[in-house]
This record gives sequence, structure tokens and C-alpha cells, in this order.
Amino acid sequence: MNEMAPDLRSVLRAATAPDHARLDRAVSTLDLSVPQDYRDFLQLHAAVLLPLERWLVDNAVADDLPDWPERSRGAALLDDLGNLQMQPATACSLSFDLRPFSFDNSLAVKAGMLYVLEGSRLGGRLLLRQVQAGPAGFPTAFLEHGVETKLWPSFTVWLARLPREEGFVTAAVASAQAVFLLYEQEARQRLRELGQ
Repeated sequence: MNEMAPDLRSVLRAATAPDHARLDRAVSTLDLSVPQDYRDFLQLHAAVLLPLERWLVDNAVADDLPDWPERSRGAALLDDLGNLQMQPATACSLSFDLRPFSFDNSLAVKAGMLYVLEGSRLGGRLLLRQVQAGPAGFPTAFLEHGVETKLWPSFTVWLARLPREEGFVTAAVASAQAVFLLYEQEARQRLRELGQ
């Protein structure tokens, strides 16, 4: 490990800031207190998160991140969709098996992917308040998943232990950017089809 190199979390945050901002703009029209917007929000996540989690499981993510079963939110998302009597959407703009991005199964690729997935839970409390301002009884297992735990701090500890070599960092950044792009393109396509 190159101790003089910046930590991976800092590099990922800086490198993906523009990607994160574009995704935020893409979903800025959604008001989660509005039932249909909340449904669209869940479907957007279903179209991207479910295949990503499936890919991670298929590529033995728990061997690299042992508490993965506690982190996975796919079951919570499916519960919410089921409670709304909705089937999970498949990606409408991208291949469901993620072939456009040709992910390899290296630790660096998993780290970049996990950075985006784990980071996406950080805004859960704020989004949860939006949902709770809407109709009573809306299912929120997905947004509530891990809210009262230390999943993000423990994830950053895990990230800090990973290599800082240039090749590793480059692959992790490319993976994280690709995941942000998956979400952004899916959001733009889905909302375009809905006329938003």
C-alpha cells in the first residue's frame, strides 16, 4: 500500500462529484411525498440496484466484504414494491445484465460499485421525511434499511484498508462512475417516458 497516496474514499468522492451532481439533477423532479413519484423512485432503484446486487453476489462479494448480507437492500426494496403490489422494473435504457460496462470481478471494481451503493443510503433520513410527508402507511423498508446502524462508517474503514496503487484506484473510480451513469441514464430514460 502506498501510504503517501490519498485514501480511496477521498479519491472516489472527488472523482465522482460531477457524476453525483448529474444524477441529482436527473432525479430532482421527483417529490417522494407524491405517491406516483415514490413508486417511480422505487422502480428506478429496482432497475439498477437489483442487478448490481445480483452481480456482486454472483462474484462473491461476501468474500471481500464479510458483512455484505447486512448491507444488501434488495430484499427490502422488493418488500416495498410487493406492498405496493408492483413488480420490480427491469432497466429500460440499459442491458439488465450490465454488459455495456463490461465489469470484471476484481476487488477494485467491487469497491467502486459498493462506494456508490453504500453512499446512496446516506440520504435515507432526508428522503424518508419526504415520504412520510405523503400518504400514511407507505412502505419504507428500503429507505429505512441500515438507518440506525453504523454501516457507512464501517464501510469507510473497509475502504481505507484497500490498496492505493494507481491501477487499483483507477479501476475503482471507473467502476463508481459507471454505476452513477447507470443510475443517471436509467433515471433520464424512465422520467422521459413518464413525461417528466
